Amino acid sequence: MSAYRLERCLIILGWSAAELARRTNEHKTTVQRWRSGSGQIDPDVAKWLEILVGFHLAHPCPRRRTLPAFLKPSSPEAATQSP
Repeated sequence: MSAYRLERCLIILGWSAAELARRTNEHKTTVQRWRSGSGQIDPDVAKWLEILVGFHLAHPCPRRRTLPAFLKPSSPEAATQSP
């Protein structure tokens, strides 16, 4: 896993580097090295992160509130339906 991909995974999960260190029981400095690209990320951690990200993207949090009209996907069907 590249440092760029690690950053993307952390963003998708909403985690900080400190949170990744806590969850993997790694030292914060080790995680910082992974993020900067100066250290090789543990393959088991990389695989685990990819699984978590895949699950997170496949199962997003349900929305408790309706989206504002400008954020809703536009489709011809949506325009003809009333709320």
